Amino acid sequence: MKKGIVILLIIIMVIVFVSCTTTPLDGNVDNKPNQLVGKVVAINDVEITLDMIISDYGVSDKTKLSITKDTTFEDGITNEFMINDVVTFVMIGNVIETYPTKIKAKTIISIEKE
Repeated sequence: MKKGIVILLIIIMVIVFVSCTTTPLDGNVDNKPNQLVGKVVAINDVEITLDMIISDYGVSDKTKLSITKDTTFEDGITNEFMINDVVTFVMIGNVIETYPTKIKAKTIISIEKE
């Protein structure tokens, strides 16, 4: 009985470890710009949840985008997001491969109001 429980715990730990890995992003991959586009579906103080329209790099169809003090905004763009806005941005760092995936914004390029 104890042996079965130990094996089950090991299997669960492996599953958790594999499901929470990250994908590194170092600049451009295969000479593609690392710009992504998503539609805002939820907003809170430090992140917005997006339904991704254009994505790559292991980013899932639903993603939480963190806006940090280091996030820059192109000229004329403000940190004012609304539900259904279409956001074009450049990400930085690793993709946290949970569901939804989690990423950080390096630069917000545009916010198109719907």
